[in-house]
Amino acid sequence: PVILLEERLAKLWMTGFRKSIPPGGSPRSAWAHPQDLVRVLQEEFVVCKPEAQVTEYLTRVAWIHDILEDGHLRGSTLVTEEDLLFQDVDAQIVRDVVALSRRTTESKDEYLARFIYATPRVKLLKCIDRTCNLRESPKHVYAWWDRYSASTRKYIVPLARSLPNSEGWSVWATSILEHALTLRPSQRMNQVTL
Repeated sequence: PVILLEERLAKLWMTGFRKSIPPGGSPRSAWAHPQDLVRVLQEEFVVCKPEAQVTEYLTRVAWIHDILEDGHLRGSTLVTEEDLLFQDVDAQIVRDVVALSRRTTESKDEYLARFIYATPRVKLLKCIDRTCNLRESPKHVYAWWDRYSASTRKYIVPLARSLPNSEGWSVWATSILEHALTLRPSQRMNQVTL
């Protein structure tokens, strides 16, 4: 299969970088997270019957959606918007990646609140991103789960409900988020041990 430019960039820039690991969490490369988003788009989003170019576009953004926030180029040099444009990443993709990225001057609440004004594509990707984060959540870290699930209910579930209904995005995004919110760490541990 053809490897997208964005996939190559994500692998190059993120393979050796590890996400911060909450207590009780397991080490996970930043590369695994965009893979999860792409898998959700390619294997689960299909129920919305999106046009091929919509899925391809969303996949391209998904590969590099975190690069500006926590992607590092050769160790400690932060990747910038200009770096992506210099690598010939489509300007609209770069704009959507910027929209998905938390600014250093923003609080977490300010960052999440501004998504209500985002494009449907950006809103959908944020919902998928949050779903993947919930599915990947660390075991036994109940305080983290409580904070993260509360912010999901406050900001991201309403965001999912604001997506276009005509394309089925709203129902689909709301359902995957609500299912992920049922996967409390204790329940997931019980599922694993049974």
